[in-house]
Amino acid sequence: MHRPATALALIALPAALSAQFRVDPAPLLTVPATTDAGDLRFATAAWATRLSSGEIAVADFAGSSVRILGSDGALKRTLGRSGAGPGEYRLPVWVGRCNADSLYVWDASARLTAYSAAATAAESSATRTVTEGANSLVAACSPAGSVALVSGMQPRRDLPPVLSGESRNGGQYNVVQMSAALVAVDGQGPVRRVRESISQGQWVLGRLSPQGGMGGVPRPLAPTMVFTYAGATLIVADGASGEVTGYAPGGSTALSFSAASAPRRPTAADYARAVGSAVAIAPSQIREAASDFLRGIPLPEQMPHFWRVLADPSGLLWFVVSPDGAAETQFRVYAASGALVGELRVEGGFVPFEVGADYLLGKRENADGEDEIVLLRLTRTR
Repeated sequence: MHRPATALALIALPAALSAQFRVDPAPLLTVPATTDAGDLRFATAAWATRLSSGEIAVADFAGSSVRILGSDGALKRTLGRSGAGPGEYRLPVWVGRCNADSLYVWDASARLTAYSAAATAAESSATRTVTEGANSLVAACSPAGSVALVSGMQPRRDLPPVLSGESRNGGQYNVVQMSAALVAVDGQGPVRRVRESISQGQWVLGRLSPQGGMGGVPRPLAPTMVFTYAGATLIVADGASGEVTGYAPGGSTALSFSAASAPRRPTAADYARAVGSAVAIAPSQIREAASDFLRGIPLPEQMPHFWRVLADPSGLLWFVVSPDGAAETQFRVYAASGALVGELRVEGGFVPFEVGADYLLGKRENADGEDEIVLLRLTRTR
């Protein structure tokens, strides 16, 4: 059983805004993780990108591989397998179309793999170990092939814990502020440090399960720094302050503006949905215990200004101002000048991965509790 077609709506905007957007009520494509016959297309969609051929590449986190889906949603081929060798994956968390339609794959065990446009049809790739980005759970790439990652994530030793307490299982926990460097990888050249320290949100450190050792997971709904490429400009946006900065390839500041929104307090429903996203990176055997652990942590006082930022081919910046899993996904769209040019909402728990010239690509969870890849037609109405 699957949900009916996602309902989508356009928000009315002031006349001063120069662009508006809408999406068609019926998706162009919906691809469940399994076929009607029970065959697996992919296990867990960590990220996805659309190739110029119309095929969709899915970073299959649980399947330790990349799945290539045809324009009809059929599984065409699988790139990689579980392992630590070239073309193999342990934690594939991101895929992107970079550098003349090449497919890049970031494995959070510190390896970046590039497939040429032709090589995506075969097991052929070039792999690079990127020690500095070993713990990056997110990535972004430019059309020229530069890949941005976070490096060396660790607790801020110069700040006291944000919060301390006792979990439901009786163990002590600390909520700490995390930081990391922002780095860029340019082909086989040296890793460039773009910023020495950026906020990586808050993590809850403690005994995640009664039988386990100490561990940590992101605090649900806590603000963090997000980033993407708009052309050659690396966009870095602070979910706590709403400040947005763009860096040119040489490191100079190319743009700066605020995308802050009105303060919002989280609800218990917001928090419950966010717990599932937070424990997705935890080992499956402790995921249920980790969820119970997090449900005992107090909610943050304020929601972040945004959860992620994506850039479309024209350079517009699409800020997602609702948390993953929300019943309605809300976008605020800005020009590089900082002008707000549009707003859009998508109902149905849509989690966006990519904004194209005429489409939105993302995922949602269906009534069976499995991921679905969803492709939506996007139209600019002005």
